This record gives sequence, C-alpha cells and structure tokens, in this order.
Amino acid sequence: MTNKIKERIDQLRQEMQKNDLQAYIVPTSDPHLSEYIAPCWMLRKWLTGFTGSAGTLVVTESEAGLWTDSRYYLQAEEQLKDSGINLFKDGLPDVPTYMEYLCELDEVKRVGLNGKMFSAEMVDELTDQLDYNGKELCPEANLDYIWTSRPALPSSKVFLLDTRYAGQTAADKLGAICQKMDQTGSDYCIISALDEIAWTLNLRGNDVEYNPVFYAFLLVSHEGAILFADSCDKATGRHLADNKEVTDYLNQNHVNVKPYDEIYSHLAQLVEQQPDALFMLDRKMNNAAIASLLPDENLVDEDSPVAMLKAVKNETEIGGLRQAQVADGVAMTQAFCWLDKMIESGERVTEMGFACYLDNCRAQQPDYVELSFGTISGFAAHGAIVHYTATQKTDIDLHKGNFLLVDSGGNYLKGTTDITRTVLLGGTATEQQKRDYTLVLKGHIALANARFPEGTTGTQLDVLAHQYLWQEGKNYGHGTGHGIGHFLCVHEGPQRISTHPNATPLLPGMFISNEPGLYVTNQYGIRIENMVCVKNFKKTDFGQFYELETMSHFPFDLNAIDASLLTDAEKEWINSYHRDTFRIISGTGLLSDEELEWLRNKTTQIV
Repeated sequence: MTNKIKERIDQLRQEMQKNDLQAYIVPTSDPHLSEYIAPCWMLRKWLTGFTGSAGTLVVTESEAGLWTDSRYYLQAEEQLKDSGINLFKDGLPDVPTYMEYLCELDEVKRVGLNGKMFSAEMVDELTDQLDYNGKELCPEANLDYIWTSRPALPSSKVFLLDTRYAGQTAADKLGAICQKMDQTGSDYCIISALDEIAWTLNLRGNDVEYNPVFYAFLLVSHEGAILFADSCDKATGRHLADNKEVTDYLNQNHVNVKPYDEIYSHLAQLVEQQPDALFMLDRKMNNAAIASLLPDENLVDEDSPVAMLKAVKNETEIGGLRQAQVADGVAMTQAFCWLDKMIESGERVTEMGFACYLDNCRAQQPDYVELSFGTISGFAAHGAIVHYTATQKTDIDLHKGNFLLVDSGGNYLKGTTDITRTVLLGGTATEQQKRDYTLVLKGHIALANARFPEGTTGTQLDVLAHQYLWQEGKNYGHGTGHGIGHFLCVHEGPQRISTHPNATPLLPGMFISNEPGLYVTNQYGIRIENMVCVKNFKKTDFGQFYELETMSHFPFDLNAIDASLLTDAEKEWINSYHRDTFRIISGTGLLSDEELEWLRNKTTQIV
C-alpha cells in the first residue's frame, strides 16, 4: 500500500506542475461540507491511506503533510508510516496550521484546491492569508480527476419520515424558512447541508453510512422549492419519479425535483434572468463554487435558518428521543450482561466480537433502523486511541484486568442515540485506574448538574467537566459535548460544549452529549458519555435559568469508582441515576431474569 500512496502523490504533483501550482490542498469533505462522507468523496483517504474522519492533506513540490486532531494522532502515526507523508498534530503547541506552513514556504506561489470541497467562508479566509503573504489561491484548480477509480455518487432510496415521528409537516418547516427569508428581504434560500435538507422535507435516505441522509441541494422560494437530488443517468442513479409515494408527497408540498448537478447551472441562470434577486446563503455552510455564482449584490450572508430550527427539538422529537434512550439502555444491558458472563467463564471475546454482539442487540429494538456510527470497542491501550476502529489486523482478545471503552449509538425512527461506557473487565482496578475513572466521572456529574442563565453557551460550561482533571495536570483534547440529531446525524450543530469558542446559546429542546474523558497512551482510555437535554429550570429576578436533563440509561462501573473521592452530593447523584436506570430499563419487560439480576447488581447504592 505504501508504494501506491507514493505513486498517487507523485501523480498529483505531475498535475500540479501542469497547472503551475506549487501546492494543493485536499480536505476531508464533500460538496455539502459534511462530517461523514460517502466513499466517492474520500479523495484524502485514497491519497494517504489514513482512514480517520478528519484530516487535511497538503502536497507541495517536495513534501506532503497531513494535519489531524488529537482523536487521530496515534492512528495517523500508524497509517502514515513509511508513506512519505509527514504527520502534523493539529492543536499542539509549536505545530503550525497548514496555512501557516504554506505561507512560510518561499517556493509556493500558487495554491490549488477544489472549491466544491471548501466553504465559501473558508476560501475567503485562505485567500486573504495567502494574499497577505504574496501568494495566490486558485479555488477553481480542481485536480481531483486524478482519482479515475472513484466510486459513483450514491443513489439510495429516499423515504418519508411520518409526522408522528417528525412532529411537524414539511409545509410548516418550509413556511418557517420563508419567514426567515422575509426578515432579510431574500427571494431565495440555498440549503446545502444534507441533514438540514432531510429535516426540512421530512425525508431520509442512506447515501452516507450511519447517516440517514441523501445527496441533494435545496433551493427554497416563496413559490415553492427545488430539490436537486436526481441523477442524470436514470438507469443507474436515483430517480425520484420512480418512487410514487415520495413524488406525490413532494408535489403536495410544491417541491420540484431536478438532477443533482444542475444546482450550479440553475443558479447561474437565475442570476442572469433575475438580476435583482436576493439569495440567502450561509457562507459557512455552502461551498465556494456555489457562492462564486452569486454576485455580492445578490447575496445575503446569513446563518442557515434551518440550523436552529432543527437544533431545538419539538415536543414530538423530544418524546421520541426519550424513548430511543430506553431502547438503547435495554440493548446495552443485554450486551454487557452477556460480556460479563463470557469473561467470567473464560470464553474468547474480541473487541470486534463484542461490538458485533452489541450491534445485534440494538438491531432487535423497536423502530431501529441502523447504527448512528461505527461502534468503538477499544480494550486496554486501544481505548487510548480516541476514535479507534478495530480491524481484522488490530482486533484483540478481551480479558480481565483492564478497561474496555465502548462508544456506540443507534438511529431509530424516534431518534438518534450516542452513549459511551468504560468498564473494568473482571479483576480489581488499580488505585490509579480508579482515580482516573472517578475524576472523569466527577466532571461528568458536574456538567450534568449545571444550572445556568439564558444566553449561556457550551463554551462557558466546559470547565465544569474539565476541572477535576485539570487540578491534577490532566486533560483531554476532544470536545465535551456535541449536538445530536433526531433520526439524523449523531453530530449536529450549531451548539456544542468545548474549550473552543462557540457563540450559540444553549436553548430548551437542544440535545447534546456530556462526554469527558482521559487517555493514557499505551495503557487505557476512559470516556463516560450520556445524552442530555436542555430544559427550563425556573425564572427568577435574575432572569430565566435552564438545566440539563440526563436522558441515557445505563449504569456506571461501580468497581472502577473510588468513593473516597466523591462528595455526598455526588454519591447521591449516582445513586439516584442508578435507581432511575433500574426502574426504567427493568420496567420495559424486555430483560430476562438473568439480565434483570445483572442490572440490579450493577445499580446497587454507593454508601
């Protein structure tokens, strides 16, 4: 594989030379700026062999570098070995950003990239930085064609999500978008984010693994909307006219369908035919190639109206998400009960074997559709790799004496789930293991108990989860919390809890994760994650206050807790959580007697 990587990088350099480019940037992206992308957009993976979900490749005439974040440092070191591609650990002190790196290279004068793979805002920033340093950005210099074996664009079946799950009709949602357009005097609104399109139209698909979305653009006007989703090749691609239920539904909601790639020519034609028309477009959420078609005087740069509409769940969505957590709790209980039995009996179980068993337990739950992401099952040192993925090559046996970190979730018609538990497999935890686990748990509890005034952002709350680790000079590099969709993407904005600045206030109805962690290289990883929902607390003379309701239901590992580090209030929080977990999960009637007894033992009270 190493030789193939070198050959591909050399091929890219040859095309750079033909186009008078001294550098080329390849992100992990698609034309919708998605976090998770279909295989046909994985050029960076094809060029580097690195399989992580985040990373940017920069190739110059003499060097190649990959920038990725702390989740993938260890993975990238292994996968880039002997490839000739240097790893830049993004976010560490003294590590330049890829733009700082390019700006310092005197031999680089022209930098190319595919403008469809970068946001309009990002291209503006890159242009300014390079221009300031006497260099030129060429966003139209698309060299992605070197990947001649690129897979075809997905064309999964699009299906309806009934309003009994969605809680609002597509007509209501399109109307809400038009109201936002009226506030800015816009004639059109361009929506590119796949989850925003799926949410708006109450449609789902399966174009991207683990994400129930489909590749499309949506153009909204007061007269109706155009969904650019069909393939020009009707024989091999998606053709919604073949799906009468969806076609009738779209017609009822005044939504026309056009081929996917026609978004670009259609916008260019509209600008020519309606020179005074105003287009609402979020430059952070739409690619630079789309934005380049709109003259500045025709463009209304506003945050996507869908982002906040989607982030604040309606009562039906909240109820569905609540039920999805119960289904997840049942699946987790069944799987971990089985694992304990296997470990105690000495039966062989591997990381992948347990992940498969847990996945199957989820699949048996009501309204289950698919996983919300690939299950992370990392034992011992593998748990220290934040987004570790077990493969046939790396899969190891589980045994007593160390931590197993399992991060998993499901997509149900009623909602999306995400939960992480770290458990000690048999034996007795060391003092250090217990201390580390308990420090993470204390941060989790502190955030779960947060009450805060209206206008508070996740950035302001983040220190609650980090504080106990920081007091001992320990840390974790990933975010503490991300938004979560309703039968959509497991990572959803604009809200988040992180040390990185975020201006979005937390509002009632938002779902977000609570997942502090700690990773000890070559030893173990610890992460404890529940989903929480922002809700009203009370209104006082000082204004409206909110709190977080913990929604997930599965016990923490009592064998890994050092109770001497807990306050009485923290002990009571854990005990209350465990009482609720037992009551809710046992009350489903879906557990066997053996599983019920296992859950009872795992939720005994701390004194």
